[in-house]
Amino acid sequence: MTPPLAPALFVAAALWAAAPAFPQTGAAPVNGFPATSAAAPPLVLQRAPPDDRPLDEWLALRGREVALGARGRQVVAPDMILVAPVVGRYAEALVYDDVGADPRPDAADPLAPLRGFVPADALETVVAAAATRQVVMVNEAHPVPQHRAFTLQLLARLRALGFTWFAAETLFEEDTALQRRGYPVAGTGAYTSEPVYGDLVRTALRLGFHVVAYDSPPGIDLDPRERLQAANLAERILKADPHARIVVHAGYGHIAKWVRPGSIIPMAIRFRELTGIDPYTVDQAHMTERSRPEVEEPLYRAVTRHEALTRPTVFVNEAGHPWSSNPAMYDAVVFSPRSEYQQGRPTWLRMGGLRQPHPLSPDVCAGARACLVRARYAAESADAVPVDQVLVVAGAPVPALVLPPGRFQVTVEGPNRSTLRAFTLEQPHG
Repeated sequence: MTPPLAPALFVAAALWAAAPAFPQTGAAPVNGFPATSAAAPPLVLQRAPPDDRPLDEWLALRGREVALGARGRQVVAPDMILVAPVVGRYAEALVYDDVGADPRPDAADPLAPLRGFVPADALETVVAAAATRQVVMVNEAHPVPQHRAFTLQLLARLRALGFTWFAAETLFEEDTALQRRGYPVAGTGAYTSEPVYGDLVRTALRLGFHVVAYDSPPGIDLDPRERLQAANLAERILKADPHARIVVHAGYGHIAKWVRPGSIIPMAIRFRELTGIDPYTVDQAHMTERSRPEVEEPLYRAVTRHEALTRPTVFVNEAGHPWSSNPAMYDAVVFSPRSEYQQGRPTWLRMGGLRQPHPLSPDVCAGARACLVRARYAAESADAVPVDQVLVVAGAPVPALVLPPGRFQVTVEGPNRSTLRAFTLEQPHG
């Protein structure tokens, strides 16, 4: 998938000076949403198991982009939208995700759909609705780890309501030791090498959820994929426990409960047909930031112009029911706040106080032109998915790690997975 590493390193060295400047403070560039994925997520979203060389992969992709000239960004974008978040380059992922995105003009009265609705905390609203539901399905846009952070914060609250199963689209069936081990490793899933997704799975295990894979094998067409996802949820959970309460974290339109006639039928509809259970569906993939305001959903752009969202937000009517662009499709639509950067990291990564920044030394790369700083729990194995990791590039401000309380083993890796240094750190409470 990538060219030889040595030429990539040569080209990438020039690229560091010429690359777009992604923000260290203030408002960040933002996320892309494939226009087709409201009904049918693209097939490209299934990836092969990673080999845990994210720095090398990022360098090679950036090198390939430069080597290909004007068409380079378009060529590498499908891979870079997934690699960039793994190395903590969230804003960069959104730029690549928006390659080819068309501007979305404002409506004459852009806030009209929300007339009669007021903002409310999305976490509290979803939890209140979940109290009377057996299955909750939450989606994400795959290049946007902020959506994973929302589900992570939901888990403890849903566990307290009696939810005991967590199903994630990303997981590979081959990691049969996941539940026993208690944390993800490099080959656990398609997207779990991204630290926020890894910690979502880790948090579910820590809270006592039964964690289950339900996706189809890679390469299967969309219609059989949707059918098999639904069948796996029924077979692997409800067959043994018909009253099981389940949290499902999926991508894009897999959780849609309505589609236009003639469209591929999503997993959520197939699940309802198989089981008779109407899942409570929470959409995050539409009302979310992108790399440029002009390509965002016009309603999201209008809302964020009108008021600064500081937390995931839904809009509710007098009866307390959340707004949805199509209530038959999604029960609630979350408006994610725009990313604000402090110490080189988005503040949403603090997850409402679950994590705090930990500054790094200016010479953390030990003289290398680029390094990847990776923080794993000290009690976990060397192949565990890091709780956080961040790419550091010479000449740019050094971003902080953002970690929960605990003891961490930190490795600083250079190209070809060379270890530049290693140290332990204690992240205090509060």
